[in-house]
Amino acid sequence: DGSGIREVGRISHPQTLGYAPQITRSIVIGNQLYTVSDAGILASSLDTLSPGTFVAFPATPAPFGVSVPPAAP
Repeated sequence: DGSGIREVGRISHPQTLGYAPQITRSIVIGNQLYTVSDAGILASSLDTLSPGTFVAFPATPAPFGVSVPPAAP
């Protein structure tokens, strides 16, 4: 009957260290969909779901004595 919820698209955050971080929260403000992951916040167009601005969270320092390889350029 066409009622109910249907998928119209998908949102993903930019890859970090070789993987796309899982989106944990989302909110609609005006005509923007804001999604939050461990890597940062992404604003997307609510009409087209096209990605807009991504703001990365600062990197968490590695625990003392643990070396982390640099991110690929």
